[in-house]
Amino acid sequence: MADNLLGSPRFSFGAAGKNFKLAFLVLVIFDLLSFWAHQFSFLNWLLFGLICLITLFLAVSKLEYAFYVLLLELFVGSKGYLLFGEIGDGRISLRVGIFIAIFLGWLIQLLMGKGREFFARKEWLLPHLVLAVFFVLGLVSGVLNNSLGELFFDANGWLYFLLVPVFFSVIRERKILDNIFSMLLAAGGFLSLKTLAVYLIFVHQIWPFQLPVIYRWLRESGVGEITFLSENYVRVFFQAQFYVLAGFLAAIVLLALDPKGKVNQRWLWGLIFLQSLALIISLSRSFWLGALAGFALLLVLLFFKYHWKFVSLLKGFLALAAMLVLNLGFLSAVTLNFYPEVLTGRFVDPASEAASASRLNQLKPLWQAIQNDWFLGAGFGKEVSYLTRDPRLVRQLSGGYYTTYAFEWGYLDIWLKIGLLGLLAYFWLMVKIIRQSFRAEALGAILMIVLAAVAVTHVFSPYLNHPLGIGLIMLFSATLAFLEKFYGTKTG
Repeated sequence: MADNLLGSPRFSFGAAGKNFKLAFLVLVIFDLLSFWAHQFSFLNWLLFGLICLITLFLAVSKLEYAFYVLLLELFVGSKGYLLFGEIGDGRISLRVGIFIAIFLGWLIQLLMGKGREFFARKEWLLPHLVLAVFFVLGLVSGVLNNSLGELFFDANGWLYFLLVPVFFSVIRERKILDNIFSMLLAAGGFLSLKTLAVYLIFVHQIWPFQLPVIYRWLRESGVGEITFLSENYVRVFFQAQFYVLAGFLAAIVLLALDPKGKVNQRWLWGLIFLQSLALIISLSRSFWLGALAGFALLLVLLFFKYHWKFVSLLKGFLALAAMLVLNLGFLSAVTLNFYPEVLTGRFVDPASEAASASRLNQLKPLWQAIQNDWFLGAGFGKEVSYLTRDPRLVRQLSGGYYTTYAFEWGYLDIWLKIGLLGLLAYFWLMVKIIRQSFRAEALGAILMIVLAAVAVTHVFSPYLNHPLGIGLIMLFSATLAFLEKFYGTKTG
């Protein structure tokens, strides 16, 4: 099959296609609507309700289109509050609204005899069910031993796994995969431009933008945070830059495995530049380490699986190094006060920096709590106290000790809540994805490399127990199940 997703690395999806442009335009319009909706509560309610109703209608009539709504919000929404509905003192995020609409739509289709593909794929059903068992045990343990309020907010992200049958129901055609990956690249490009725009606005305090209004929107919508590091430099961090990392690595793999240029290479280089720029601006060590892990795996695959010569590998490495130099030069030009120490300082004496010191201070009490319930876990909502260095929290706390159920150390968090067996069940699902990806040739290389980056990122920043990471796991599982069924790969 020289022209399929498994054999010769040809792709019909790409960075310059109509689906890319359409997705990009939709994201721009949606972001502008989100900004104005956060200024006028009636508009927020109106758009929130309208999108949820449209998604429900699509989920019943054309599940594929509702699925695209779900993915676009997931790719750029960070915590999911780009729009929300207020009920009393509480808020229902757009992500929750879309989740409920699609789940209800799928249930209706299930009653009509549709949407059962996931339950017929026993080789994928089993690892998901095993993980679900330990999730339920974590819920039961949490109900018996922990606060119900903390339990709900701790466990609700895991409920996103309930959408896995939807992923398997939708991903049944090659064109749908083309659309999804075009959307991923579009989202990565959009988030990168948004990161750069916010960065320039706050660095130069550009008129007529009102910084307090924009800052409030970014914080209130859960998109991310702005941190002033010096007079002319700010950190712009979005949780959704997780998908910038995914898009960055996907674009590199596309470029490496399609050197003849079926995919528009100028667009890909432009995306790589923008996305690497956004990852630098984020100053996220977790993303950087994840990118290094993904790049290292790519080099291994190119050398051992695709038989690249050392000279070709060196050229590719030098091209990316030159891109990094261009990134740093660009930042120096636009800030007029950018120093490499801003980057290198992120790795020098982490204990001296508030966020890193707080993360390190979590290790000992977290490990002690794990040892008390290491086999089956302490359940969702389990709280642990540690000494925080976060200035905002220190001002509120006596002695600086902070008690929480949410921790930066992703795998330790999972271990604490659902035990060693639950963590191993999650590893089983991830290993299955990697093994199957290895058999899926070109597209599989993208999945494998992105998953490696996500796995390393999760060590220091929790994503695999959050809809952002869970969505990626479901997307990869359903993609590989499709390839296995229609192109004949075997898990072994």
